Amino acid sequence: VNNRTHPVSMKSSIYCASFCLVLLSVCCSCAVLTRSRFASRFARNIGAGEHNCSESTGREACSSYPDVGVCNELTGNCSCNATLSDCFKLADNFCTLKNCTSYNEGNEECRQGKKSRTTALLLSIFLINFGAANFYIARYELAIPQLILGLVLCCFQFGSCGSTASKDDHTSYLCIACCSLNGLFSLLFFAWWLADLIIFAQNTRPDGDQCMLY
Repeated sequence: VNNRTHPVSMKSSIYCASFCLVLLSVCCSCAVLTRSRFASRFARNIGAGEHNCSESTGREACSSYPDVGVCNELTGNCSCNATLSDCFKLADNFCTLKNCTSYNEGNEECRQGKKSRTTALLLSIFLINFGAANFYIARYELAIPQLILGLVLCCFQFGSCGSTASKDDHTSYLCIACCSLNGLFSLLFFAWWLADLIIFAQNTRPDGDQCMLY
């Protein structure tokens, strides 16, 4: 029975490792695409340099956002909506977002911060194995190691550790070693999870742009 068990178990471990590697590649690709999207959005927000707004047409003459910039057609100068002065500034005759602020066009709400602390905390609670919270706040130097550690732990729990369970003495030693590593990784991951919960609950970790969460 044992001779038939090993090939099947080894195949399961290979499938698990392959799935983990594919998932890691997808997550890294999503991280790069997300970073590129934010970079292009930032470039859009900067504007095209100093210009005469009276020579521009459309709602983006003074700002990329509607009802934010006001153009004086006589002088060609822009001014920003006074009610949104906490969120926007005038730079090169164009209304742009201030650093570490976000603007909701739907309800015209200005926020100090770009990412939600509540969302980051929930992602940290339920998707810690995938580093979802740190991916969300663009802290990839924390998210990618967290994802790798989570996938390694997944492989130990559902692959190799289960495949070495046998009455054979040699295999029993492997099982002990494997389960010991599994326990070590689990303890390390639990400590990391607990630390993230405390950090996001107290809002002491800035996002990738060094802005605090709102």
